[in-house]
Amino acid sequence: GPCGEYMDTEAELRRKVNAVLNKVTWETFDELCNDLCRVRLVSGQQLDLVVNLVFDKAITQHHYCEMYADMCLKLKATYPEFADNTTPGVLLSFQRCLVNRCQDEFENLPVSMDLEDTEKQDVKHDSREMELLVKKRKDRVLGNMKFIGQLYLRRLLGHRVVREVVLKLIFKNKRPEEHYIECLCTLMRNIGKTLDSTEVGKQYITTFLDRMRELAGLNYGTRIKFAIEGILTLHERGWVETSFKEKAKTRSEIQADYKREEAAKSRGERNPFAQSAIAGARPSHIEDQILDEQRSRAEHRKIAAARAKREQEKREAEEHLRQAAEANSVVELSQVLPGLPPRKRTLTDDVFAESVKKMVSYFRDEPSVEELKKEWQATCPNPQLQKHALQILLNVGFENLRLSSTAAKICGELVSCGLASMQDLQEVVNRMVQNFEDIVVDHPKLPSFLQELTSRVLMTGAEFESLAAFVAMVLPFKENEANYSFLVDMLLKVRLIVGELGVQLKRALDVVQPVLFKLRGVTPTQQDMRELHDELVRIGVLKTDGDFLHGVMKDLEANFNEGNFTEQSLHDVLERDTKGGSEQLEKSTEYILRLGSVLIPSLHRRPGSWGDRLKEARDIVSHLFSTFGRTDQNAGNQQSRQSLAVTSIAAACYSCQMAQDDVRELLNGLLDIGMLHLWALSTWQKTEDDNKQKQHIAGAVEQLLKAEDYALDEVVEEVEGEADEEGDVQSG
Repeated sequence: GPCGEYMDTEAELRRKVNAVLNKVTWETFDELCNDLCRVRLVSGQQLDLVVNLVFDKAITQHHYCEMYADMCLKLKATYPEFADNTTPGVLLSFQRCLVNRCQDEFENLPVSMDLEDTEKQDVKHDSREMELLVKKRKDRVLGNMKFIGQLYLRRLLGHRVVREVVLKLIFKNKRPEEHYIECLCTLMRNIGKTLDSTEVGKQYITTFLDRMRELAGLNYGTRIKFAIEGILTLHERGWVETSFKEKAKTRSEIQADYKREEAAKSRGERNPFAQSAIAGARPSHIEDQILDEQRSRAEHRKIAAARAKREQEKREAEEHLRQAAEANSVVELSQVLPGLPPRKRTLTDDVFAESVKKMVSYFRDEPSVEELKKEWQATCPNPQLQKHALQILLNVGFENLRLSSTAAKICGELVSCGLASMQDLQEVVNRMVQNFEDIVVDHPKLPSFLQELTSRVLMTGAEFESLAAFVAMVLPFKENEANYSFLVDMLLKVRLIVGELGVQLKRALDVVQPVLFKLRGVTPTQQDMRELHDELVRIGVLKTDGDFLHGVMKDLEANFNEGNFTEQSLHDVLERDTKGGSEQLEKSTEYILRLGSVLIPSLHRRPGSWGDRLKEARDIVSHLFSTFGRTDQNAGNQQSRQSLAVTSIAAACYSCQMAQDDVRELLNGLLDIGMLHLWALSTWQKTEDDNKQKQHIAGAVEQLLKAEDYALDEVVEEVEGEADEEGDVQSG
């Protein structure tokens, strides 16, 4: 009837929905979809059933995938929400059921397309039947990818879902299965242009395509390599492709197209359907709908700004009254703010919280930092309200999964813009961490939100010490191993946001690395750093063929092998590879350790004595020993730099299996040009441990010190005296 019809049983509802789905085409879409909208659902179980039936149709009938996505958009706006029996206090909407169904289907993605033994027996090992079963399974997998893409185009799924899907497909394993790569290619063809049109999407596309280029170099078949190359080429062409493939059409459209094709053939012209199309473009009717919503939101923001202004005027009037009362003066509120009744009005916590939540929703739909600044300043005009708003943002982040990523990003943007202080953010986050065990019971996604928040904070450009303090404070678990995994997963989120070569990723690694070693209870050696690097490569934080420094060192090595040892050439490489972030890179411990391992082998291969080689490369050697040892640094930092440089050289000597005489000549040359101090060799005497690098260089060190008539104990006393003098000067 016009008011809708109730379905008494699950079987009756299933028959009704299937009857509509079996008859729906583009010609009958509006009428039959309206029939489905009129079905009155009375429980979350019935809602789930409808979602499952529509979903199964969509992924098995690829030709009508766009139509079923449009149907979901219409049903989402029609069907009511129900209480979720599995999660008290949570409402179950059509969109939530749809996301859950997509997630379930994706999590059950088969690792292999091969049939199980029982399946082969069911078809009596008939090759034709087995081939059909494999094709059916593969069609369902690819259909799921296409439907996910079409739902994304209609904003029924968001960026975060796309990121998680691609993460599982090609980042979790070093060599993904072939059908996983096909899934990615299908997804990219369905969403490429739209994903590439947003700021966040461009970052994702860059990361995804870099990974695909890596996969193209692995041992895959020609079909897979062509599929990867097709996506890379499509991106280079701005997602414009020439295709004969058509979407589902009405009967009249098919007849008109047939007449066009026959007429073109009779005139000897090319096929009129071999035309360009934009891969992954959002349908025009969805674009129109988005524009209407944006205009509506703009009007809403205008109204909200006017309301905020009025509330501000009320608060100022109330403050004026309070001050007047303290001065024993009687002032009517209507005298201060004409038209306002003579009673006290305040902005309630509920209204303020609602304003902050709307700010999050607006930023999710339209991530404009300038608009965010205006809304924040209008909503939070003083430090007390700003701190309160930060608390509300955090609550939104772990209570509302759809807004979790947006809330974390807003916190990062506010700190970056100086509209919120790191101190205030750390204070409110600390309260959350202190109550972690109580909160996580009701909100199990809290650890994920804290990871997202920490990743955004690490990208703010705040002081290194502030970031290090934040990371040390935010660890939510009691067990060190759990906190270790928490930080490693957080680094993966940073990597997915900024890509492999971003300076922000390098900065995040520098901040987090000492905390990781502390959680493992180790004092980091070069071997510990290498093991951590290998672990980060395995999980996808760093590139498979090396981390951020790998590319930098490859470029420097090419320069050194060509005899180019000028300071300008070194800085040119660093500036280019770090995109302007060379200053931070030069201060990192791993950079110093890796630089020597590239420089020394290059010099070892050059002709002449070590004295001549070191003079030729004086600029680079000076850079290796002096970046931390400038005149404005104290003796402790100079010692640290010298020790790191010698460690780097020792590793290079061992790697080259350099003879003792060569090592001694190298160290003596460094002493002669004033780069190396004898006290820096104090830890390189012979010991009983099994450190092969130390054993390799120890003999040359002892010979050198003996030749200099300088005892190691005296060296240590001298450097300790220098540090004490430096401390006395600073105390004075």
